[in-house]
Amino acid sequence: MSSSTTKPSREQIKEACIALSRAIADKKYAVVGGGSPRTTEDVDFVVPKNAVAAARTLILKPALILNAKCRSILGRSNGEKKKTDAADITFLLWWLATNNAFPSAQEVPNANKEFVTWFVETYRGAEYWTGARLNLERGSF
Repeated sequence: MSSSTTKPSREQIKEACIALSRAIADKKYAVVGGGSPRTTEDVDFVVPKNAVAAARTLILKPALILNAKCRSILGRSNGEKKKTDAADITFLLWWLATNNAFPSAQEVPNANKEFVTWFVETYRGAEYWTGARLNLERGSF
């Protein structure tokens, strides 16, 4: 199974950082990610405890995170990273089902029939996919 990953440009990263800076305004925060020669796939925004009333607030729709994870797991060369991506995917599917936030096929195009079949054969957990209302026969939400 192949994967094509589009990385953000430096300009897009700069724009995102500026937007974050404006959104958080005068609050203390740190951007954490990377730390090795590889290109990081994600970053964390850390704020002091009780410093921001909306800490732990979702800033990206979970279905979109699921879509990104379904793409990133395919590009991983490290088995441990694949396992953590698989755990993230399983958690996101559980969260979506538990919160009645069922994704659409448009939100998660990377979760096609080929991908889901591979994922279930490799990591199991078909019940998480069906719990999030994916039709395993058709391979779509």
